[in-house]
Amino acid sequence: MKNLVLGLLLLVSGEAFSQTAQDWFNRGSSKSNLGNFREAIFDFDKVVQLDPNFEDAYYFRGIAKYSLQDLEGALSDYDKVIEINPRYVQAYSNRANIKSEMQDYVGAIMDYNKVIEINPNYADAYSNKGLAKIKLKDYEGAITDFNIALDLNPNYRAIYYDRGSARSKLRDDEGAIADYDKALEHFPNFFEAYYSRGFSKHRIGDKKGACSDWSRALELGLESAADPLSTYCR
Repeated sequence: MKNLVLGLLLLVSGEAFSQTAQDWFNRGSSKSNLGNFREAIFDFDKVVQLDPNFEDAYYFRGIAKYSLQDLEGALSDYDKVIEINPRYVQAYSNRANIKSEMQDYVGAIMDYNKVIEINPNYADAYSNKGLAKIKLKDYEGAITDFNIALDLNPNYRAIYYDRGSARSKLRDDEGAIADYDKALEHFPNFFEAYYSRGFSKHRIGDKKGACSDWSRALELGLESAADPLSTYCR
């Protein structure tokens, strides 16, 4: 019996050892698709042990680590992807998104610029770069990026709200209102757009329109703590 057990253990060990990097990668990908990120990371670890230049294993391990909120680990994996393949567009994009989340907006913009250098038609890169520029208070630069994103993808409807926010910061309230109108045309229950449009309307002297927008925002879910009605609409 002991010899039989030993033989089975050797068989299992031999089968595990015989698995290729691609086999481990396929297992990891399947587990990742099922949301089993910790198990997926274990499999991707096996891939890079067998093949240290398997760029997709680092990339998808980065996604799994991000899903577990290991942002530093994900960044490290995307760094490795880019070291192996300096033209891996999505690795730059994902790394930029994480940098933005970590408030490294300058670093994020550098990565978005690299994405655009490799793929000038990547609308998301322009949009996300615009959002990073808003955080840095570069509102004119943000508007330029949002314009390019809309030129590349006229159906990129969420950008209208973001461009409206940038225009509002520059006190281009007429332009901001036009953008909020466009956002609400596509997303009629977007209470943030009503809320923001209300301030632009108030600044141009349209108190009735502003109060109407703020009322609608409250109806749709705006937190009462942010309610401007009691201040401006008595």
